[in-house]
Amino acid sequence: MIISYFLTLNFKRVICLYITTAPSTSAAHYEEPTTPGPSFPSPCLLRTIHMLEYNIVIINLLYKVCETKDINNNAMKSFVIDTNNDILIGKINCKMFACKNYCPHRAALLSKGQLKPNENKIACYMHGFEYNVFTGKLESIPNKWISQSEGWKKSEELVLYDVIEKEDGSVFVNI
Repeated sequence: MIISYFLTLNFKRVICLYITTAPSTSAAHYEEPTTPGPSFPSPCLLRTIHMLEYNIVIINLLYKVCETKDINNNAMKSFVIDTNNDILIGKINCKMFACKNYCPHRAALLSKGQLKPNENKIACYMHGFEYNVFTGKLESIPNKWISQSEGWKKSEELVLYDVIEKEDGSVFVNI
């Protein structure tokens, strides 16, 4: 037997908790708010993955960020969601991507950088470090910085987010 509970947080996120009384095989379940209201606020979509064996529940929240038409092909735009998550959403050759809007090298805003659609890259405006927007990997450092210390050149990968485009044109990001 499975019991469902819906909790609303800040009218932007919905959490659906499933409690099972007996272990079962792994299963996946997808919940989508159907109407706005106290239980289903319209700005978000919920994806819950259940691993019912040993009664473990994993919850992921999807945030509605924009509409597909808001992002032109081979362009990008920044959005702030949940008051403190600055994300960058873009489209290269009709494929959407989303990442944290901060360069992993020195935290400059990537939205001020240059999108390079032919190479699937974004170049940070501050130091020119180039990252692949689909893998998150640092792919190149400008020659003028090669003589810098290894510590200065060190960079993490881009923090990437899953992007889901719905048939109605809504764009959701899994953070």
